[in-house]
Amino acid sequence: MSPEVMDRSAPALLVSYVYLDKFRKMEHKYHYRDWIMDSGAFSAWASGKEIDIHQYIAVCKRLAVEDKRMTEIIALDVIGSDKGSLRNSLIMRDAGVVAMPVFHLGDDWGILKEYLDGWDKVGLSCSFWDNKKESYKFYDQCFAKGWPKKFHSFGWVEEEMLLRYPFHSADSSSWEIGPCAFGRWRTFGKMSMRGSSQDLRAEVKWYLDLEARLALKWGPQFRKLGWTPDPTVRLAAGSSPRPIEKPGEGR
Repeated sequence: MSPEVMDRSAPALLVSYVYLDKFRKMEHKYHYRDWIMDSGAFSAWASGKEIDIHQYIAVCKRLAVEDKRMTEIIALDVIGSDKGSLRNSLIMRDAGVVAMPVFHLGDDWGILKEYLDGWDKVGLSCSFWDNKKESYKFYDQCFAKGWPKKFHSFGWVEEEMLLRYPFHSADSSSWEIGPCAFGRWRTFGKMSMRGSSQDLRAEVKWYLDLEARLALKWGPQFRKLGWTPDPTVRLAAGSSPRPIEKPGEGR
């Protein structure tokens, strides 16, 4: 099924390569539109693990043939090394895997120029949780240098920010982590309820509604550029992916 005819009332997903096996085991419980493969570089870096780029390339190639709902692939970036990230992006491209490179706040701006010249879409990674002012400045500069270019926002999906910048897509794990770990709900505010047994359908709907608002804002401009579909907000599936049930389905 092509992305253009998929059910856009269902959420889109971002799945980490580190947790791909867990996702596959639970996939039959998901009701989702499509998904993109994240390299899992940050998760591997945080846990002291290393991802073999050649194994990653082999899996990406296999899934590109077998799974038509995998619509994009993110290149294996190297945390703390902009040149390492560029090198991996080139290795993947030379191997025949068209993967979105990742440009981090603090990377050399010459690297961004290479990404803009050589790739159709670039992922942007900032430190919004640490210094939002610097993150806005970073995005200002990226869009000033690269627009119109497809950009993806990693981890940051605040409505104010997404209405300020025409991101082609963005992802967030806060749909699950916020309520389950901290009792922070987009729909209900701060609540004492937390833990892994929460019903998150209201949170999923909030992100789908956000996606609809972004489509009203940026959709006409995207279509003039020949881009489809409209801006996409992806739910990031973490170490313990949660079932995303069909509307009206009980647990």
